[in-house]
Amino acid sequence: MSRPAQIFVLAEDALKTQHRFIRAYLRKRGFAERQIRDIPVPMGETAGIQFVFEQLVVEVKNLRKVPYSRALIVVVDGDKHTFEQRKAELDQKLRQAGISVRLPAEQIAFVVPCRNIETWVWHFEGNEADESTNYKKSHVKPNHDLSLAKSRFAEFCISGKTSKVSALPALEDAREELKRVQVK
Repeated sequence: MSRPAQIFVLAEDALKTQHRFIRAYLRKRGFAERQIRDIPVPMGETAGIQFVFEQLVVEVKNLRKVPYSRALIVVVDGDKHTFEQRKAELDQKLRQAGISVRLPAEQIAFVVPCRNIETWVWHFEGNEADESTNYKKSHVKPNHDLSLAKSRFAEFCISGKTSKVSALPALEDAREELKRVQVK
């Protein structure tokens, strides 16, 4: 498996917080801005999660045509589901489309912030967090400065060090998932 020339980020949030987190991580890993391609959710046409479910099939097919030059990172909030349940849903969407689920060597990562990406924002700003509380409306506002949280997320994913995230198993899983994208 070689380093991809382009990484496509398929994320559900219209505010692009998920995209920003992944971009911060990828830039820290040495990818240039021109190598990272966001797949935008069409505004007002469909729910973000529904768009991701539909677009996932298209993007996996595209990746498999030229696997050596592309990687795909899919980001969906867990909402009221666990990260395992959401990842199983993504696999099911592939099966329903008649294509195989991702293979271990494929550069396809499923990142599932639970309950939502705002949980990780809250956590990386130094606050106690859990995966059942919705921090979106009560703690992290749409105009929130994400600089510190994005930087700490990237450091966490790269460092491999354990932290006090035992209450955030989806975050540990995300770090493992992102290892599927080659950086060398």
